[in-house]
Amino acid sequence: MFNKFSYVCAVAALLSTNAHAQKATFDGLSIGLNTEFKSTTVELAGAGNSIAGFGQQNTGVSVSADYGVSIGDRVVLLLGGKMDLVDATILKIEVGNSSATLKEKNHYSVFVAPGVILNNTTLGYVKLGWETSNAVVDASGLSDSQSYTGVGYGAGLRTHLNGGFYANIEAMRVVFDTKSFGASSTKTGSTLAAVGLTYKF
Repeated sequence: MFNKFSYVCAVAALLSTNAHAQKATFDGLSIGLNTEFKSTTVELAGAGNSIAGFGQQNTGVSVSADYGVSIGDRVVLLLGGKMDLVDATILKIEVGNSSATLKEKNHYSVFVAPGVILNNTTLGYVKLGWETSNAVVDASGLSDSQSYTGVGYGAGLRTHLNGGFYANIEAMRVVFDTKSFGASSTKTGSTLAAVGLTYKF
């Protein structure tokens, strides 16, 4: 009798766990807060010369929003956008009494991310985004700015935690177009890893 009772309890617990796990859905509106670890490289060109290998590492915070649309039983399409809350220093050079700083401001993106539900709690997706930001250079008191556009691509996972809360982990590569500052031109690209917490309404 004890063994049968234990077996029934175990089955009931398993079914309860599965039923709870099956409540995890990925369609609808979600808003997230993310911590990003970004490595940016810069290529400088001017007077017939080109110098690559400059760069800077930054830790930032971003907010994101997306809307998930289910396509069939396992496919979900995420449509959304993201905005950085912290400016990033892309390049800083000091030579004697002279210095030059290049900062990225107002970086945001819109994206599409088709995904596949891997199990009852986890969505895996690939991501393609249109990126835009302002780059501001300050060289010995003289300032200039340019608007950059580019593309971002990567992949990520979204896992249900509890209630409406989900955990996100993502890796992205962002490549911007080339812009000129005076007689010099700059080409930048960033590789970033992000972890975040998302709430689905």
